Amino acid sequence: MKFNSSFDRVIYGINPVREALKAKKRFISLYIQKGREKEFEDLLRIANSLSIKTKIIEKTFFDSKFPKGHQGIYAHIIDKKETSFEDVYEDIIKSGEKPFFVILDGIEDPRNLGAIIRTADAVSVHAVIHQKHRSAHLSAVTSKVSAGATEHVRIIETGNIKNVIKKMKLENIKIIGADHEARHTLWEVDLNQPVAVVLGGEDKGIRPTVKSLCDEVLKIPMRGKILSLNVSVAMGIVSFEVLRQRQINLK
Repeated sequence: MKFNSSFDRVIYGINPVREALKAKKRFISLYIQKGREKEFEDLLRIANSLSIKTKIIEKTFFDSKFPKGHQGIYAHIIDKKETSFEDVYEDIIKSGEKPFFVILDGIEDPRNLGAIIRTADAVSVHAVIHQKHRSAHLSAVTSKVSAGATEHVRIIETGNIKNVIKKMKLENIKIIGADHEARHTLWEVDLNQPVAVVLGGEDKGIRPTVKSLCDEVLKIPMRGKILSLNVSVAMGIVSFEVLRQRQINLK
């Protein structure tokens, strides 16, 4: 598998640190709040076995650096960015699985990004693809909200998602846009095939130029007065429908 240059980032909270250790990410340092060493005994044992440098620091440092919920643990790690859609797609073909991608068109809230990545892990999305510009990026907050799923889900950052969509269409991957104003519902389409689900930004939804590239634009059936959902909730509903249809086909 090819990667572009490495980059360093900070993660905090028990689950993100635990999952980074499981994923064998490269640690620069692991930091534990003074007085909580026994609480993190299992993580310290793993860190020591991997020769990860560990530091014990005061609670005031955590409180000044992170929001509430830091849980007295954080790490500085080195990660690698996926190079391209082609690299991930090649691995999928080798595995014999049906491709399942999620494409994010302008998601700006890092918490929404984290929630989406957490769901992506739950349904075995092969990669989450998002734009470099005017979008949320992988951050400590994203990792915390994802409960550490950022350490397992493949994330591709691209300068132009439209170019990626065009490449997907050449590989016969069906592009499904999610839009509450669509004519047809999620339940009317066969999702037991190679698919990429496109989700738009919190305020404007999918851009018209991106929507024009979708093979289908679908809505989630709703009966209430508010006919839209938070983007991470919508992603969960659509993704589990993909999983449901594929599970039925396996029986």
